[in-house]
Amino acid sequence: GVERRAAAATEGRDLGSAYIGHEDNVDSETAWQRVEALRRRLESMPELPRWRGKPVLENTGLLWWFLRDRRLDVEEALKKLVECVKWRAEFRVERLGPELFMKEMRTRKGFLHQYNDITGRPVLVAVARRHNVLDRRLQESCQMCAWMLESAMDRLAMAEPPPKESAGSAVEAAVANEPPEQALGIFDLRDFSPMQADLEVAAFLVDVLYKYYPGRTGRVLLVGAPDLFRSFWNSVKPWLGHYASLADFVTVEEMAKDYFSPGTVPPGFESADDGPARRATASSALPSRRRLLAATDASLGASALVGSGASLAAALAAGAGFVTGRRHRQRKRGRSLAGGVARTSLPG
Repeated sequence: GVERRAAAATEGRDLGSAYIGHEDNVDSETAWQRVEALRRRLESMPELPRWRGKPVLENTGLLWWFLRDRRLDVEEALKKLVECVKWRAEFRVERLGPELFMKEMRTRKGFLHQYNDITGRPVLVAVARRHNVLDRRLQESCQMCAWMLESAMDRLAMAEPPPKESAGSAVEAAVANEPPEQALGIFDLRDFSPMQADLEVAAFLVDVLYKYYPGRTGRVLLVGAPDLFRSFWNSVKPWLGHYASLADFVTVEEMAKDYFSPGTVPPGFESADDGPARRATASSALPSRRRLLAATDASLGASALVGSGASLAAALAAGAGFVTGRRHRQRKRGRSLAGGVARTSLPG
């Protein structure tokens, strides 16, 4: 792990980080002072939901995670941590399982890769062409996203501050104790079309990553993105703040060469083009011309709103507009896509 990261750095490749607060240099005494200060604040909240069955204030690694995310600001870390555990209870994160979203699972639109990347990070993969904004249930899509993140968390370290007698920094202690604290995200954007521009699911995912899994992503690879996606990304990027710097546009060859050892590349990326079978599958899944034009208009409308300086909430509303009519018709037939998923808001 450490040797592979050192080799990559020597070759000039920026593979992203593997540890939370990797740029900080915090001594052990300061680290433990902040952890204990946060623990004292939590003692006045006995009714706070548990984290994976354990009281929050007894989970030193959890406290240290949120403190580093908030640059050791105790009050900011407290606020964000409380919001996190309350959301987990409300969304019933610890009771999620594939049986709740079997249709989503069967599409293989998202999965946790069996191999880690070259730095040792677990790998989450999303395949855009297998998703259709007009053929999904919002609640199930969001549940699967959260379940995938929880599955990745099982393979990530919950590092604690360095021992009080240690003279090293917290980051040095984390590197010495591996495994990494952060995951690699991969979005396969080949054959991307407006039918994959699902702004409601995207809003949920960004909101969850920012609020409830902060700092747990070291790099996001946007693989094989067509011009359509790049244009939309350039408009939305300013609203993502420093999180946009995690993203990197790469080709299939670059992803395979720079991020994986031979024989460990995620399925579907073994070559730049999977051949006629994949293209035929993509062609057969194309929507009708009317739906495609509606989705295109919605995506372009959202992009224009963001580019003009309007609020991101307005852009999302415009982008999701073409779904609204269909959802209204479905409600008349007694069905609903939303399924009770709460509206989310992207960070400013």
